[in-house]
This record gives sequence, C-alpha cells and structure tokens, in this order.
Amino acid sequence: MGIRSSNFLVNRDDQLFSCPGTELKSKLRQDDTLLLQRDGLQYTFKLPINLDVISSVSTETVNLNYEQYAYVRDRDTGQKLEETSPPFADTQAEKRVYSRLFDGDATTVFKSYTNNSIKHELVVEFPDPIDVYGSIEIMAGFHSKERLGQMLINGVIVKEISAWDDHPEIFRVDYTGQVKEFSIRQKELSGTQCTASISYIDIDGSKLNSNVTTTKLILAQDTDMSKYKVNMRVKQFGGNATGVIGSVDESNRALILTTTAAFQASNEILIDQIDGNPISLPELLDTDLFVCTDVNDITYKVTGDKFKELFGRPAKINQFNINVTEVVTGETYILSWDVTDYKSVEITKPDGNVLTCTGKSDLTFTSPGNTGSLTYTLNAVGTDGSALTQSTSVNVVNPPPPPKINSFYVSTNPYPTTGSTYKVTWATADAVSVRVYPNGSNSTISTATSGTFSALENSAGQYRYNITATGADGTTKSSHLYVTVSNPPPPPSPTLRVTKSPDSVSSGQFCPILNNAFNIWTGNCTHIRIQNVGSNYFKNYTGSYSNATIKFKTTSGNRIFEGKINSVTSYSGNVVTLQVSKTFANDNKWPESTDIAVEVTGVW
Repeated sequence: MGIRSSNFLVNRDDQLFSCPGTELKSKLRQDDTLLLQRDGLQYTFKLPINLDVISSVSTETVNLNYEQYAYVRDRDTGQKLEETSPPFADTQAEKRVYSRLFDGDATTVFKSYTNNSIKHELVVEFPDPIDVYGSIEIMAGFHSKERLGQMLINGVIVKEISAWDDHPEIFRVDYTGQVKEFSIRQKELSGTQCTASISYIDIDGSKLNSNVTTTKLILAQDTDMSKYKVNMRVKQFGGNATGVIGSVDESNRALILTTTAAFQASNEILIDQIDGNPISLPELLDTDLFVCTDVNDITYKVTGDKFKELFGRPAKINQFNINVTEVVTGETYILSWDVTDYKSVEITKPDGNVLTCTGKSDLTFTSPGNTGSLTYTLNAVGTDGSALTQSTSVNVVNPPPPPKINSFYVSTNPYPTTGSTYKVTWATADAVSVRVYPNGSNSTISTATSGTFSALENSAGQYRYNITATGADGTTKSSHLYVTVSNPPPPPSPTLRVTKSPDSVSSGQFCPILNNAFNIWTGNCTHIRIQNVGSNYFKNYTGSYSNATIKFKTTSGNRIFEGKINSVTSYSGNVVTLQVSKTFANDNKWPESTDIAVEVTGVW
C-alpha cells in the first residue's frame, strides 16, 4: 500500500473526514488538522497548504499609529473621555499624550487624571482581535494611598498590581489567545481623584512602538488579504524568518511588520496559529506516526519522513561552488553550498569520501602537492524524495616561476660623450610587470617586459638606470647599470700642407719661395692676397681658421711679418686671399724681387 493512496483522517471545523494522500495537497486548508503520534502522545498536525508568496521585500520607516487605538473611558458610563472634555484640568492635559505610550521609550510616561470622582480606565482597543502568543507586559503605577490597580484583557481582570504613579513598575501576565481590548484601571479611589500612569505595553516580547524602521512585504497577485490581522505572527515556510504584523494594507497587498525581518522575495509564508500550538510540516519528525487506512479499511501507520514526501518539493541548489577556479599546490580554497527544500545533503570529495552536510555551509581545503583537477559532487534529496546532483571543480597547478632579467645593457654607443645619443636595451622572462626607471626619480621610462630606449646627456657624469621585474608568484628581481658620459676631446691640431710642386712642406716649416713666387699686396688693410702660389696652395681650405697663423720671412731668416689668419676668404686659380688680424703698413712693402719664405700653422 503506497502512501499516496493511503487515507488520512482530517479534522475541519470539528468534523472528521477521510482524504487520500494524493488529494491532501489540493483539498486541505490552512486551518485543517490531522492527528499524529509522537512518543506515544497524540498531537494535532496542521499542514501549510496553499501558502501565500512574497512578491517583493523592502525596508521602510513607518508610523504604525497605535495611538489611534488608545483612549480613556468612564468606567461607570462607558463614555470615552476626550482630552478636551471636562473635568480635565488644563494643567493636566499635556500629560495625556498617547504618543508617549507608543514611543518605544520606557522612560516617558502617559498619565491620565480625573477629578470629581469620575472613575476611569486607560483602554487600548484594536479594530479586530489580535493574536497574543505568550505574554503581555506593562510598566504602570497608580495614585491613592494604596496605589492599587488592575490589568484587564477583554474586560476580564487578569492581574492585580500595585505601584506608585510617579514610580511605575513592571507587571507581566502570561496569556495565549486573541485580544480585542486591553486596559488598566485604579482599583480603589481615594477622595475625588483618579490617576493612573503607564510607560509602555509589551506583547510577546516586543513593545508597541508607532515609529519604526521595519520590513514591508508585498504579496503576490490574487492573495486573500482578509485573513491577515494586526499583531498576527507570520513565518517563512521551510525557513527561520518570522515577523509580527503592525498594519495591513489590503488594497496594495502589503504587510507592514513591527520590526525588520529576514524575508526574501519568492518566500512562502504561513500564519503562526495560536490555537493549540499545532505541529507544522517543518517541525514534523521522521519518526512521527500517522494512522491511515487502505482501500480495504485496514489500519496501519505511516512515518513522518514518508508523509512529508506528499507535500515535499524537489531540492534546490542555490549555491555550490569553489571560490577559485585555479589554486597553487599547497594553497587553500573554500567550497561553499546552499541547498533548500532538502531531506538530505551529501558531498563526495575527490578522494571518494562522503560528507553528510547541513543545507548551508562552507569548508576550507588545502590543495595536494600534485597537479590536476579536483571535483566535488553534491547529492541532495528533496523533501519530495527526488534526487539532485551537481558538481564543481578546481584546477591545481604548480606555482609560477620567479621573474628573470635576461639582459640589461647599453646596446649602442656604450661610451657616450655629452650631446651624443646612446641606447639601453633589456629583456625579461616570467614577469607580469616591469619598471625601467632612472635612479633617484619617481618617473618611469618603460613598463614593457623587453625593449630599448634612447638617452642623451648634456652634462658629463655617471648615470644609473634601474630595472625591477615582478613575477606571477609575487616575487621581484632587480638590476641596474651605469653609463659614464664624458666631455668630447679637443679637436686635433690641424695641419695645412703648403706645397710647391714637386716639393712640399708641413705646417711649421719654411717653404722657400723663389724668384718672385708671390706678390703681397699691402696697404692699410686686413687682407693679404698671395699670387702665383701654385694650384695646390690653400686649395679647398676656404673657411674660418681661428687658431691659424701665417709668417712671412726672408730667406735669410729675418722676420718680415707675423699675423693671425682669421679665414681664407677666397681661392681662385693661383690666387688665395687671406683675412688676417694685423694691418699691414706701407712701410712693410717688399720689393717684388725679394725672395721670402711663408710659414703657415694651425690650418687644416
């Protein structure tokens, strides 16, 4: 006999009927109950059928306006006593500020006061009965010699209390059920005055606070909002989120809770019932027993784990992954998973060992010394009994090699002089980043892993260049080189060869010029024109000669003239014209027949 064809006894509105397992999910309502046996005792069991779904969740600051439910009432006539109504004294009106009762601050006090022997009580009356799951607590006090008061729920006295109104004390009553009206009143009156004070009202451990930052739940389209009431507790199906309803906006399908809660969109919610504390599906034990009958009315028992499969769901793997795709040998990695609607969760490790797990957790592993792929497999069984499998892997690799600097040198013009260009070349290996930079500077010349750069220095000296390479393993390798830049050497002493074919003479020697070899045109001028000097004299040396000199001497060795050549201004045929820095005077003329020698130095 299968569980789906078993007949279960259902209680609806105190009427029993038999329902097949295959029809439980479609026919049962949220307030229907079944009977189960746990450890020899009978319990009612309520199924979360046709649950409402959260469409969206937001956090808002709202005013729940509990003040609208509070007022002071004449105990004899039942009349509501407004703050502005006689016989309230004007000096006392400011104390009757209802917001003080619902500000969440236990140090502020709402105080009611009457005279003329009007008996009154402070009332909090809800438009619809609210669910109270465990307790109501207040901080209150009363006037009169006895300082006596009473706490009432739905008009019934539930606690006698005694405290001074200026020094209220905490009073608590255990209560489970629905509350339409809650009130406190002074028990015995003294004289004509009736005074009571109250600092807060706490229901099920939560103070009634009007201004709160809370969670707002928007439910799905076509949700029946009429079943939701103020102070009703709702909880997540299959999860831990719970909340108390502070107000209901039926037109917008909104539930405004009294505090923030960890609900999420797509969560299913159910009302936490107060009548009889029935066991719900998430609380069902695998060992619980249900009495069923088969088609032949034979009675037998079904265990809770089998029963849950009728209402279960396929397991859902929300997360199953490793935090990295690749890991170096010896390093750690984290395996994480999150599974909902599960009956069991197991993870098979790469070595074949199986871990029995909870629905959500993570584990840290250390990678082995050998490389290769490691695979983890998650096997989940849903609450409906179906199986689901998913795998994830991480690749184990050897650590990356350290960086290398294969070369770093001056590749062109290794001994540069000022004003000349030289080049530096480098090459690296296994580097993820490189920096080439001058010493003592924050600037960077290049970040290429290999390359060449050109440099030129205008001042002599020693220049240092650095290179740093960083590897994938995080280590660095550095090197440097020096470039010595010097001043260029002075130009060599030029030499002009003055020739008279076939003889020749070097600079600094005399060259005899015979038989009127050349004429010197002089006169108060700065130029000398030498004629008949031969085709090779001063040939192609037109230009500036700042260090050149010229001497004219007689063959006997007597110096006739010595001057500095500034330039060879022209050369044409056998005539050369020299610009000199000394002016020839008329008394320096020589007869054309005089044999003289010419000495030229410093000309190249």
